[in-house]
Amino acid sequence: MKVFILSILCLFASSVMAEEELANIFTPSSGYNPKEIVYDYVEAFEENDQDKLKDVLASGYKVVDLDPIYSRYQDKHDELGIDILTRANAMQKALPKFSLKVVEAVWEGSTVVAVMNLDGTMRGTFLGVKPDGQQVSMKIVSIFTIRDGKITEIQEMWNEYSVMKQIGYIAL
Repeated sequence: MKVFILSILCLFASSVMAEEELANIFTPSSGYNPKEIVYDYVEAFEENDQDKLKDVLASGYKVVDLDPIYSRYQDKHDELGIDILTRANAMQKALPKFSLKVVEAVWEGSTVVAVMNLDGTMRGTFLGVKPDGQQVSMKIVSIFTIRDGKITEIQEMWNEYSVMKQIGYIAL
């Protein structure tokens, strides 16, 4: 009987250790989950929650537009500018109650790659175009770098050309 009880205790202890080992694989030793930080960022951006955005963005964070053409004009429109707080505010004005959803996110180390969909209805000026109630839908691919539980860099590619076609800014 003692051997049986000892065997059960050993099995229980090994399963607890395996659970802890698995938890360490999925959560960095620093205690934060980079993927969750990205989801918090997306939610804060969608809600234009300036305080929450400040909580997830590191001081001195950097935004890099991966589009070599558009990056030269990044500061022309607040909706796609490098200041995330200004961008979130401008997006809410242009596309009130827009939806920003993560379609897929992959995380390794301190890097999270997220593919997102942004959908909304133009109610304010967007990329210099006056509102006409047009539906806007775009894909965004972002590479987030997380350090000490904060986003330090966002490298991104927005599907601006598709949006410009949708709002009648260009004809393809």
